[in-house]
Amino acid sequence: MLKKDPNHTRLKIGGRGWNGSASYWLGPDHLLVVEVVNYVERYRRFYFRDIQAVVVQQSRQQLWVNLTLGMLALLVLVIVGSAVPTAGNWSDEAAFGVGIGTGLGLVFLGGMVVNTLRGRTCSVHVRTAVQTQKLKNLSRWRAAERMLEQLQPRVLAAQSSPTLPAAEANTSADSSAGAGSLPPSGLASP
Repeated sequence: MLKKDPNHTRLKIGGRGWNGSASYWLGPDHLLVVEVVNYVERYRRFYFRDIQAVVVQQSRQQLWVNLTLGMLALLVLVIVGSAVPTAGNWSDEAAFGVGIGTGLGLVFLGGMVVNTLRGRTCSVHVRTAVQTQKLKNLSRWRAAERMLEQLQPRVLAAQSSPTLPAAEANTSADSSAGAGSLPPSGLASP
């Protein structure tokens, strides 16, 4: 539905994770976050004028994943190394076990390399006057920077233009029409 809407542009960030998926869309005056967990969709809308801060904080997730994968690779390769039979006593079962173990160790090492190449990890929060919300599946520094590049000009433009709702504009115009009346801020002008 959002793909066909000309008012929304999808940001190439987010994606799938173990806790569901998330996609991020820029609307004319808001950031729309679509979270899907199992078969439940949740929509969160952050208006540009309400966003007080986007906090990007480096996390240690990459370090812990690399340590875990490295320890698993080392454990598998040590088990394979100790299970290698002495020279000349190779059976088909031993060769198969060594091959499987070596392959599994290489998979763990490959996971470490991929995790390292994907870059630093971070957590991203959007702060408004009402809430601070963590953005799901936005955990890589480069993706957070791409989002900020597209979000920052829109937030600054929305917050720099003073727009009053129609009811407040009519009230302030009526109150300033009389001679000697106070401006809407309640302070007397010189």
